[in-house]
Amino acid sequence: MRKFKEMYLPITEEEYRQNLQEIEEIEKELDDLVEFKVISKAVRRAIGRRMKRLAKTAAFKRAKELGRRVVAKGAKLKKKAFNMAKDFVIKKFFPLYKKASMEMRVKMDQQIASKYGGLLAKMTQKKMKDARKAEIEKVKAYRRSIGKKDA
Repeated sequence: MRKFKEMYLPITEEEYRQNLQEIEEIEKELDDLVEFKVISKAVRRAIGRRMKRLAKTAAFKRAKELGRRVVAKGAKLKKKAFNMAKDFVIKKFFPLYKKASMEMRVKMDQQIASKYGGLLAKMTQKKMKDARKAEIEKVKAYRRSIGKKDA
């Protein structure tokens, strides 16, 4: 039987320490996104441009690679559960959200925040279990894909 640490942290501790600062910076940005914020079109575009630039950096690529190997915890898991809850609300109450224009989506986001904020909070807690299961399955699938490449 493998140790718990080996199951959830398949990288070496030395590797982890080397990239810890970069990972913490990216996790800090993700923590800022955990709260539901209604943002304008200009801010959405600015975030998109920043992420496009960030995606090209070696640190971001490394953090993404580590994210595939490690089961998310804490704020990241809560963010994923929140997104699951928000997707549920959107599918149920706003079926045309994906087809709507950017301005309409901003208005819908405002409605979701004001009208369904309590529901989102409760559903986030309920979806934590589903998010954890999805994370474990994601890591298992990644490991299977690595095994196929080696074989």
